[in-house]
Amino acid sequence: MEADNQPSVIPRKRKRVTNPRHNVLSASERKRRRNQNQRVQKAKVISIGKQVNRWKELKESLGLTNPSLAEVLLDTYETTKSYNTSTTTSTKMLHTDHEAVPHVPVSVPSRAASEKEPVPGTSGVLTSTPATTTHLFHMGHPTPGMSEISAAESESEGQLSGVEKILTTDSEDQVGPKQGPEEVQKEATEVSFEEMFFGELKQEDPQEEEEEEGFIGRGIHLVHELECEKVASSPMALCSVEQVKQLALTSITTCIADSDKCGKPVTLEHSFVGSALYVKWVCDSGHVSNTWCSQPILNRRLHSGDFRLAMAIVTSGNNFGKIEMLGKHLNLKMLSRTSFFQIQGHYIVPTIDDFWKDHQTRVLDSIRNKEIVVLGDGRNDSPGYCAQYCTYTLMDSETKKILTIKTVDKRETDGKSPRMETEGFRRAMSDLLQKGINVKEVVTDAHTQALELFSSKCCYTIKTQSNDTVAYISEGTYPALSHSHDIWHAAKNLSKKLTKLGSLRKHAALQKWTKDIVNHFWFTCRTATDHRQFVELLRGVLHHITGDHEWALGCCQHGELSDSDRNKPWLDAREDSDTIKELANILLHPRLLSKVKHYLNFRSTADLEVFHQHILMYCAKRYAYTPPVYRIRNVLAALDHNFHLGRSVKTKPDGQIQYHRCFNKKSGRWTVFPVKEEKDYSYLKDLTLQALLKRMQDRRGMKRSRDLEDADPRRIARTIMGQAPPPTAQLAAEQVSRFSGTPAFSSN
Repeated sequence: MEADNQPSVIPRKRKRVTNPRHNVLSASERKRRRNQNQRVQKAKVISIGKQVNRWKELKESLGLTNPSLAEVLLDTYETTKSYNTSTTTSTKMLHTDHEAVPHVPVSVPSRAASEKEPVPGTSGVLTSTPATTTHLFHMGHPTPGMSEISAAESESEGQLSGVEKILTTDSEDQVGPKQGPEEVQKEATEVSFEEMFFGELKQEDPQEEEEEEGFIGRGIHLVHELECEKVASSPMALCSVEQVKQLALTSITTCIADSDKCGKPVTLEHSFVGSALYVKWVCDSGHVSNTWCSQPILNRRLHSGDFRLAMAIVTSGNNFGKIEMLGKHLNLKMLSRTSFFQIQGHYIVPTIDDFWKDHQTRVLDSIRNKEIVVLGDGRNDSPGYCAQYCTYTLMDSETKKILTIKTVDKRETDGKSPRMETEGFRRAMSDLLQKGINVKEVVTDAHTQALELFSSKCCYTIKTQSNDTVAYISEGTYPALSHSHDIWHAAKNLSKKLTKLGSLRKHAALQKWTKDIVNHFWFTCRTATDHRQFVELLRGVLHHITGDHEWALGCCQHGELSDSDRNKPWLDAREDSDTIKELANILLHPRLLSKVKHYLNFRSTADLEVFHQHILMYCAKRYAYTPPVYRIRNVLAALDHNFHLGRSVKTKPDGQIQYHRCFNKKSGRWTVFPVKEEKDYSYLKDLTLQALLKRMQDRRGMKRSRDLEDADPRRIARTIMGQAPPPTAQLAAEQVSRFSGTPAFSSN
């Protein structure tokens, strides 16, 4: 044949022509064009599911391309369909007195072969019996007693069916050169199967939303452009999966009410109660055949979805106001504000308190028989001297677990915010000592009132009712405990003093040495073992900055310094004598040297500072909380911290540790830290279960008044002012506008 003698054509790789207008397209226009091209490519995609392997085998056996094979199969189906409408006499003659032979995929007719030439490799003879077509398209099992005619039998007998005769004729409408087996095989191997059948596969932007077109599944509604307004305003509700499965099994078309078997058609009516959706099957007569709720109902008709939503709001650190706004924007039905605070007060708060007590007991039991070093620090809910709450936390220095956490209200310290941290420390230490924990050392910051608790004598003053100041001197509360200071806070205070000194014009030469002096302070705290060695090492920096590395009473601890190590000029002992003298006054100040004993153990509360930052997730400073709610939100932060200690570090596919970099705007430096695995919050399942059981065991309900706890600060005073507030109407009447000079809230 002519197609066999024609040389194979190797397609050239087209040279990409740069469009001069491409550079002027905006990012949105390029994105729109890219999405349009992807939609065109997706329109050509046809999924055949699990039949891919069979398709590939048939394509390879015939030596066809995917479009050619699809054309063959479609033509076969049309030919067989028209063949079945003919008389059955010829069909019976073709299938009698022949043995059944296995199905050969080669024996499939095609319109291309009937109009042109026989497909290469088929010997020009193909069968078109109904049995072959039925087996190929899986339209049913072959009829018993009917067989397929092989190509060899048809050729030997010289009998051809109508379709077979068409395959041997040439077509006058043929366009383009014919292809032989080599050309067909070459075309099939040049492009991968996925590209030929599913179109060119392109890497899509993961941030772009995938657009599905056409049929996506029975029962799944594909939104069209005209329905967007309805979708944007349609209400939504919380549904339980089990309830949805129950609804899927419900099929009611006529009224089946027991009171009156009317049999009329029913319609669906829906309503909302809290976050739950109710659906009723109602006929024209008003009979209700069935009622379905999207959520299981707890005792006293409390929807489980409302309860779990209130629980999730608290345990995730959110606030009801934000979630309520989310529901309004999403048109998601929510529980009421009153229901949320009732569920929170009656069930969530006491459940979290009990859960923390059990968890704290297990933590303390693990360290009961050994001496521990605890890290302590306080955190106010707002900066300055106007804080209402203070959270004091004690952490185990070895395991980094939170041992106890106490909250103090301003009303419990006579309205004095600076006293709250000391009171919180007393409560936290008393909690550990009363439970039999052997504390040998406490690490805190250099809080003045905290220092008095560890001294042999404690001096404090009290004002009497006549405003007379009386001074008292007594023994410290914990004189037997070793007390260490946080090195980071000490280095921070030293850095502030050096920065302030270097900001002066005559001491500007000290600015380049500030960081090195602070680093030397860290080195001194880590190396020194007693007060004398500490002072000697700290004094050595005064010699080092002048280039003097050996002096009468000592020398520098570093080795030989090369020229590359010197990136700043030395200070001159004569010209910069005033600067060196001021630096010595800072480093050798009696107040700093009096705290040397607190630095020798080289302790840091950095992990505790990180935990206090984590509390912001549960207790944001922009929101006000009642004392019980503020307490349990701090407890939730402690539970989150303890349960997620020891998480493994994320690794890349090649096994390397995954890092995350962060830029510090204050220092102007980049920092890096390893990324840890995601938190699983496994304890929330037990916490939610205990809250549900507390609700199920409640026989009184939540629509009742709640008594204040014995230690609630609101028993001292209703507000932090300490006095009863004036009536609201009186405040509104007395308020005057600064702009008009008239009452700000006049009725007119």
